[in-house]
Amino acid sequence: MIHELNQEGKVTLTCLIARAEIGRSSKNVPYLTLSLQDKSGTLDARYWNLSEEEAKAWKEGQVVEVQGDLKRYRNAWQLRVFSLSEVEGDAVDYVPSAPLDTEELKTEIYGLIAEITNPIIRAVSEKLLMDNEKDYFTYPAAVRNHHNFPGGLAWHSLSMARLAKSVLAQYPWLDYDLLISGVLLHDLSKIEEYTAAVLPEYSAAGNLIGHISMGSEQIDRAAVELGVSQSEEVMLMKHMLLSHHGKHEYGSPVLPMIPEAEALTILDNLDSRLFMIQASVEQVAPGCFGPRSFALDNRMFYRKSWDDENNRPVPCKLEVNPEQREETEQKTETKPEETPDNKPSAKQADQADHPVEKRADQPAEKPAEKTEEKPAEKTETKHAAAHEPKAEGQVKKAADHHPDQLKKPDEARRRRNDAAHSTTNRNDRVHDVRKEHGSSRSKESRKDGSHERTWTF
Repeated sequence: MIHELNQEGKVTLTCLIARAEIGRSSKNVPYLTLSLQDKSGTLDARYWNLSEEEAKAWKEGQVVEVQGDLKRYRNAWQLRVFSLSEVEGDAVDYVPSAPLDTEELKTEIYGLIAEITNPIIRAVSEKLLMDNEKDYFTYPAAVRNHHNFPGGLAWHSLSMARLAKSVLAQYPWLDYDLLISGVLLHDLSKIEEYTAAVLPEYSAAGNLIGHISMGSEQIDRAAVELGVSQSEEVMLMKHMLLSHHGKHEYGSPVLPMIPEAEALTILDNLDSRLFMIQASVEQVAPGCFGPRSFALDNRMFYRKSWDDENNRPVPCKLEVNPEQREETEQKTETKPEETPDNKPSAKQADQADHPVEKRADQPAEKPAEKTEEKPAEKTETKHAAAHEPKAEGQVKKAADHHPDQLKKPDEARRRRNDAAHSTTNRNDRVHDVRKEHGSSRSKESRKDGSHERTWTF
């Protein structure tokens, strides 16, 4: 089975050619790009160095035995084919199928219609499904991108209906009848758009008209037969189908203009896109990106590293670091039981739980007075010795080296006063010059000894 391939090397498979396209190498040699398929999945393959006759001999729908070398290419499995040989088999046995069988699908879908209370919506929906029952439960929902297997149309519609019931539970103001009927009928005309249930292609009507317009016509025909073609319910049912692609560029002639139509568009996108994303990540090993998908804006999707082969999180038990366990145990140790002796009063407990914040106008607390430390005795002795009067011999000796230090205090005080007076007179002259000339760029020149200085203000 393709889904069981998980190791590089030589392989031999019996599968279905789901797609075969002829290409040419840089040397203009034909080769085949193949999509091989069985019930478990699909596999990309290349068949190199073929002649023109060999390349044209292999077509879609053939059941073949293939031998080749399995490799990882761009994070996905790819088979380099060595040989192909056709074998007997039914193509239906090599294509995937819906998770539910046909009877289970019928039971759940008809049960949803039975819950519709509006008689017109219920009658039209029931008639359309019953008239197309065989094809509705066997056709795919798409040619390639999503739910592209027999029964895919019914399974896609049922998946959306399950999602719709969750949306209706969250938004009960939405109309159940319109939304459920729109979900079940939105792709009904794909049975006319495609040519077959297995390996379908687009029919002439599918290419020229499309399932959106053909679905609206089907509702019209059923409504005419039931005699309700002029009702508002039929008009809204047609609007649901015509707008369900959400944008003009996606094929809808009108945009959603009722809440149920908007919900239908979102649900259709959600189910189809998640199906494609699942198919993409299932091709790769955990911790890798899947191949780019043109239908998903050419994006790659990453598969979580802790996913197992079934794409489900692997259960694991977290181990706590022994040091963290010890800290946690210390924090969660039980407090000693309170006794009448150590039990705090109600007031104390309340203050502990709700500390009182200081008011802005409350005077600040007086800081505690700092007590000066007494210096060591040796320091006191040193300072005292520094202030003791020097002996007569010492004074005379100091005077010989620094005579200025022994000048009288009055003389030093006089010199300081003269310097301050000189500075004051100079500032007064600056102020007078500014006042006289009225300009900040006035100049005053003076001679100080042999040097001439210019002052700029």
